[in-house]
Amino acid sequence: MEDKRNYNIYLGFLMAAALGVAVFFIVDMQKVLDPLIAGIFIGMVVRLLLGSRDSLNPGFELAPKVCIPVGIIFYGVNLQFYKMGAIPLTTWLQIFFGVIIVFWVAVYLGKNFLESRAIIFLIAVGTAICGVSAIALAAPVVKSKPEETGIALLVITFWGFLGMLVYPYLQVFLHMSVENYSLLCATTLHQAGFVKTAAMHLGDFCLERAMLLKTVRIGLIIPAMVFVSWIVNQKEIKMKGRISVPWFLWAFLMVGAVFFFIPMLHAYVPLAKTVGKFFWVIAMTGLGLTVDIRKVFVNMKRPLLFGLIVWLAVVFNFFLGYYGMGY
Repeated sequence: MEDKRNYNIYLGFLMAAALGVAVFFIVDMQKVLDPLIAGIFIGMVVRLLLGSRDSLNPGFELAPKVCIPVGIIFYGVNLQFYKMGAIPLTTWLQIFFGVIIVFWVAVYLGKNFLESRAIIFLIAVGTAICGVSAIALAAPVVKSKPEETGIALLVITFWGFLGMLVYPYLQVFLHMSVENYSLLCATTLHQAGFVKTAAMHLGDFCLERAMLLKTVRIGLIIPAMVFVSWIVNQKEIKMKGRISVPWFLWAFLMVGAVFFFIPMLHAYVPLAKTVGKFFWVIAMTGLGLTVDIRKVFVNMKRPLLFGLIVWLAVVFNFFLGYYGMGY
């Protein structure tokens, strides 16, 4: 019996890995879809086609447990500490206030929209920090069910995709400068892929600046995880007397620091990003394979509305700062 169970775990993991590798190379060839989002959606569709395969679920669940730590460690190269010194203090404040607003909305308004605290904080983290990857990291912290994780992922993907389509027209309508438009993309769009596509509207300089500003939000991932853990797991924290931070988050910061202090490593940043993306896609594909997409769509209405409110709050913060208060 134990041998059969182990066999199913290995089989499920290998299926998730094989499907993830296929998604990685297919998306890499066409350069349009965000690979992490593609992995999740394709995983969900394959799960729908396969039907209920409970015996394989432990193997599917193992894929993100194994691959997310590796992916987040390599994700550290995106921090670009060696470039962050060029970011003005006012921009740091803009980003910081945006994150505070998201979590304020989550804590004080989320309970009026949703019963699931897990979905509330997953949407908040995905909106405030770095989209899909932040949700994947926060899911075990808030102890979310696969369907709750799936709902949060679909919500931020929907609004992020809409923003990516609308922002270029908004820039033309408002005659926004390259500096302001790159900041709008970097601070209010959920996923790095959406930031890239929207920022390309004004050329390479806008794209480079937007991605640099996006790294500031990525760098806030540890304090965000600590805050969410403190809110959600207060009983456990009181028992242990401390807040636990996963070891790979510290490794994530160390990688960023290593690439900062050893300039000769800058040439290997593209390779490190590719390796990290490879593991992230496998992790997201495995996560998608655990989610029943039918249950997700049945319960999407109120989370979708909450996701819109959180997103609009961040957008409002942007316009308040740069067109109202002028900082």
